[in-house]
Amino acid sequence: MINQILLAVTAFAAEGGLLPELVPCKGKTQCDYNSFLLLVKNIFDFVTLIAAPLATLGIVWGGVLMVLGANNAAKRSQAISMIWTSVIGLVIVLASYLIVHTILGALVKPEFIKI
Repeated sequence: MINQILLAVTAFAAEGGLLPELVPCKGKTQCDYNSFLLLVKNIFDFVTLIAAPLATLGIVWGGVLMVLGANNAAKRSQAISMIWTSVIGLVIVLASYLIVHTILGALVKPEFIKI
């Protein structure tokens, strides 16, 4: 089921629904350093956009498992582990986005890429 959701999201993004163009240049002659940095920005925007709903699903599913396995210590431990894994994963993605955003802000002219 998760594979079907990810496939639908990536197909939607490829059609320009989430991101206008993942690869900013057409052909080898139009690609330059700024196009590469814009590509990095687009990829991190897309990953961040996908990570938040996936982390939310992980937290919700962990909560459901915790409620359903309230009497079973092993299932409860598994649910708590799933919730913490989802939260830590989201924090890692958001921290990496912040780092890349800061580095791109220092490397790129503000008029070229809207950061």
